[in-house]
Amino acid sequence: MVRYFKSRRVGACFDGWDIPPTIWIRNDVTDLEMFHECMHFEDYLRRGRTNYLTGEQIIEIPENRKFEEFEKLLLTRKIPKKDRLISTYVKEKYVYDKILEEQDRWLDLFGKGRFSPQDMRLSKANIDDASNACKKAGIDVNKIVIK
Repeated sequence: MVRYFKSRRVGACFDGWDIPPTIWIRNDVTDLEMFHECMHFEDYLRRGRTNYLTGEQIIEIPENRKFEEFEKLLLTRKIPKKDRLISTYVKEKYVYDKILEEQDRWLDLFGKGRFSPQDMRLSKANIDDASNACKKAGIDVNKIVIK
């Protein structure tokens, strides 16, 4: 499901906690932002709800929402910081790899990339932020297996 929000600091975001999962976008969402969130949704479908949400701390609990058993467990315990960092890195790495694949596919098909050089720099900065946060916490991202 896609829903719109009016003013946020981001152009789009994926909410795997929502039922059904939701991609939130602004009216002026960019192609890269939409592609990025669609890849989070693809990852969610590929890995399954439980695996995708593991390591994630829910921030806001929707009113009148029934929770599955695994969600109740996640809500009753604090997720360790390292687990949250690894979860974020795995998700962002999947998306970044998909952005690179899409860029290469467009170069092959059309002779130019789908995303601008600025978009590609933003994507690289995003994965670098996730990687650096892991490294700062003593996590070797090269040992993280992304399936």
